[in-house]
Amino acid sequence: MIVRREFDQQLAAELGQQVGSDILGRIYAARAVTQNQLKTPLTALARPDAMYGMVGAVALMIAALQQQQRIIIVADFDVDGATSCALLMRGLRA
Repeated sequence: MIVRREFDQQLAAELGQQVGSDILGRIYAARAVTQNQLKTPLTALARPDAMYGMVGAVALMIAALQQQQRIIIVADFDVDGATSCALLMRGLRA
């Protein structure tokens, strides 16, 4: 079921122009995303190595690749899971 949210049409137009997509502008406006949130630089994001267990996981993956071991990728079926799975598979094949 699609639920249509009410949103500020002017904000949607501004956000759409900023990101180059009218559809994304409407989605962002409906979800109360601000222009400042879209301007967040990559340096403001959390460092990947700050995630618990990341350093060990990377070391394990490097060792598996060097030893040409098989790697099993497990992901869920939502958007971020499917995208992460596809990116990881593409990266490992490169």
